[in-house]
Amino acid sequence: MFRNPIELEIDGVRVRSPLVGGITRKAEKIWSKNTGRTASQQMQGTIKAIKQTYSIKWPPLSQHEQEILESLISNKDKPFHTLRIRRPDGSLWEMECYFGTPSFTEWVWINGEWKDNGATVDAIER
Repeated sequence: MFRNPIELEIDGVRVRSPLVGGITRKAEKIWSKNTGRTASQQMQGTIKAIKQTYSIKWPPLSQHEQEILESLISNKDKPFHTLRIRRPDGSLWEMECYFGTPSFTEWVWINGEWKDNGATVDAIER
């Protein structure tokens, strides 16, 4: 069986590895205030920054794993977090981020029993 080599930490807490192929990265462009279409329908504006967004999907989680994950990403007293991703090549990627609204799929039938299923969330660079 293939073992997922990606390690994930949120605020120094190691959480369950995401699904194999469960991390998608988007380079979000932050545009200047004057961005938009001119009267001649030409786009204008300046890219001020590029921020990363990681969409993360997890496999079925135990109730305990789900509670840990939710307590980290939905903590109203701590809106910003340190996300660390160790890639399969051993390199470490780190960013300060906030999390979008998590989605937890619950109560699916797996191998003849009801289980909590996976989770998805976006980590957006601050």
